Amino acid sequence: MEMELSPRARRRERGTSLVEVLVAALLLVIVALGLVPLLTRAMASNVSGADSTTVSNYAKTGAENLRQASFFWQELIVPAGQTEGLQTYYWTRGDGREVGDGMEGWVRMAAAPDPDTILPPPGGRGAVPWRRNTRVHYYNINDLSADSRFNDPLDGGIDPIFVHLKDYEVEVEGVDTSSIILGERRRIIVRTLKAF
Repeated sequence: MEMELSPRARRRERGTSLVEVLVAALLLVIVALGLVPLLTRAMASNVSGADSTTVSNYAKTGAENLRQASFFWQELIVPAGQTEGLQTYYWTRGDGREVGDGMEGWVRMAAAPDPDTILPPPGGRGAVPWRRNTRVHYYNINDLSADSRFNDPLDGGIDPIFVHLKDYEVEVEGVDTSSIILGERRRIIVRTLKAF
């Protein structure tokens, strides 16, 4: 003898309808679409933070290397007839064809370019994501102004016995403007005085 099911019990046994599945899928898509901008923003923040850290580390390392160098080291020399010594380096990533060939690292430019000009990779060495400018000025201790600033740098051709301080700044800047995520170039300047 079979028992007749009530209409309510029959509805429970039928399972899930196609409409219910579509509604659940639509709700899942709406929630997922709400999370996409958050994930995209998190990725952009991570890339931006990594670039800022890299720029900062390269600038501090460059300044620290100059601090440990001799007072008369080549990179701390101002050419005669100028009041500023400028040396420009580019960080190049190897093109990936050669392994262990030393193709990645800082490469000095022969002539100092306009700091606002983005140049192609030097010597075909691959991508150039960073540029480092090192600027050096000579000062005599008598050039110290009342507001504790050095305002008049000395000419590079002056007799070295009159150079008491060297002011050097290391500026590192990202030059890769192709990144859609970043949208801006990262830049930091580390400035230091070196006494004789």
